Amino acid sequence: MENGRTVNFGLIGPGKIADQRLAPALLNARQACLWSVLGRDLERTSAFARKHHARSPQPAFDNLKRFLEDPALDAVLVATPDHLHAEFAAAALQNGRAVFIEKPISSNVADAWLLADAAESTGLPAGVCYHLRFHEGLRRMVDLIHDGEVGTPLHMQVRWTYNSPNGKSHWRAASPGCLWSLGAFGTHALDLIRWTLVPMCGEVALVRGLVSGGVWGTGKDETAIGLLQFASGATAELVSSVLFESEPLVEVVGDRGTAVAHNALNPSGTGLIEVGGRSVEFSVVDPFRAEMEDLARCTRERRAPQVNCIEALRNIQILGEILASGRGSTTSKEAS
Repeated sequence: MENGRTVNFGLIGPGKIADQRLAPALLNARQACLWSVLGRDLERTSAFARKHHARSPQPAFDNLKRFLEDPALDAVLVATPDHLHAEFAAAALQNGRAVFIEKPISSNVADAWLLADAAESTGLPAGVCYHLRFHEGLRRMVDLIHDGEVGTPLHMQVRWTYNSPNGKSHWRAASPGCLWSLGAFGTHALDLIRWTLVPMCGEVALVRGLVSGGVWGTGKDETAIGLLQFASGATAELVSSVLFESEPLVEVVGDRGTAVAHNALNPSGTGLIEVGGRSVEFSVVDPFRAEMEDLARCTRERRAPQVNCIEALRNIQILGEILASGRGSTTSKEAS
């Protein structure tokens, strides 16, 4: 593919995240565009394609085979419910398309391995979308930590919670095998932790969890707490919940200082970042647009995105370990 050419993205799953974030980001991104859309209901999919200015002469499909046969299609964004990720992403890879999946990579480890193997065997760009990797404030904070501004990291905590207005009727609550708070927020928290700590502290060596699914009686991970220990001995804690609102928080404590991000876990690229007691200046940009532009470059250059399938696989493995530790063998089987 020629450098500088606009990359045509096909979108599978015209749901909420696609409507509010992915399609608008593609509309505003440089050298990337929404080309076509695949959905279950052709009439609704066509309306989505029109709303977001899909550029293909045939912009809407309800048939996967015909969607993937389009020779002008360069890359595929999979934004379906988690348990359907593997089916669509594997088909796209087998048809020679770069594939990028909305987090998490899948609802279980077996499907994640399938996708990791498919990406390796095809050699195509493939990975998972974590938009916080493109939040300029968080990127600056992580860079400063890696440059030693807080010394050697000793502990990190990430808290991201939300009071779900749908309660028991939320699709994550109703989908067998799908994670709820961990699939919505915990996977982001874990990615932030691994992005920050693994380069300095080595791999995760120990995982413990506490999971509650009894407030609404769903038996799902309504609230989850994950505790991690790294090879260096550093520790980390993540908290995710769909039961209550709290201030989104990221904090890294090192032996020479602390880095804190207040209200930065958002789709708008805002927040307050402090490292070593000093405020960190950063540009407020749309993380989703920056992510789409990076995925376009990955497609043109045939390279893996920031979170490749192996890293995304490790994420879902650890989430499964949190569930297994926090809930017992029944939940462990669902997640693994």
